[in-house]
Amino acid sequence: PTVSAGTDLTINCVQPTVDLQGSGTPANSNFLWTGPGISPANQNLPMPTVNQAGTYILTVTNPANGCSQKDTTLVHAALTPPTVDAGADKTINCLITSVVLGGNGSSQGPGFQATWTGPGINPGNQNQFTPSVNQPGLYTLTITNSINGCTATDNVTIDINTNIPTAEAGPDQALTCLNPNGVSLEGNGTPA
Repeated sequence: PTVSAGTDLTINCVQPTVDLQGSGTPANSNFLWTGPGISPANQNLPMPTVNQAGTYILTVTNPANGCSQKDTTLVHAALTPPTVDAGADKTINCLITSVVLGGNGSSQGPGFQATWTGPGINPGNQNQFTPSVNQPGLYTLTITNSINGCTATDNVTIDINTNIPTAEAGPDQALTCLNPNGVSLEGNGTPA
C-alpha cells in the first residue's frame, strides 16, 4: 500500500488540537495510528484529532494481501506563556496623587501585547506597559503572545491613604497684667 502521515503540525494556545492528515491506498486499507495523543477510539481513523505534541506513526495495511507501510509525522507544541509582572503594590496619598503601574518585568517587543484592566484604566492607556493611574483598586495586566496565542496575567493593588489629620489649637488664651510673660498654647492633633 501507499501511506502518507501528512505534514508536520503545531498545537498552540489558540489551536490546542490538530487533525492528523493520514491517507493511503488502496481505498479499503486499514489505518492504525500510534503516538501520545492516540486513543483506542481514534487509532483507526485516517485523520484523528490529537492535542499532544510528539511523534505519530501511521501504518496502512492492505487487507487483500496483509502488506503494510508506515509513515511518520510530528506534532510540535508552541504553548509557552509570556512572562508577566504587574509590579509592586503602591499607595496613592495627598502628596502622590497618581502612580505608574509597573509592567516592565513582562514580555515586551514585537508579538506581545499588554492589556490592563482596573478602575483607573481607560482606552487611552489600557495597552501601555506602564500606565499612570490615580484611582485605588485591583489592576490586572494580561500579556498576550500573538504568535502562539498564549496569555498570562498578574495583579497589583493600588491602595489609598488620604485620611485627613485632625488639628486642635486648644482653648482661647488671654494675656493679662497678672500674666505678662505669655501663655502656653495647648495644640494637638492626630495622627501623633
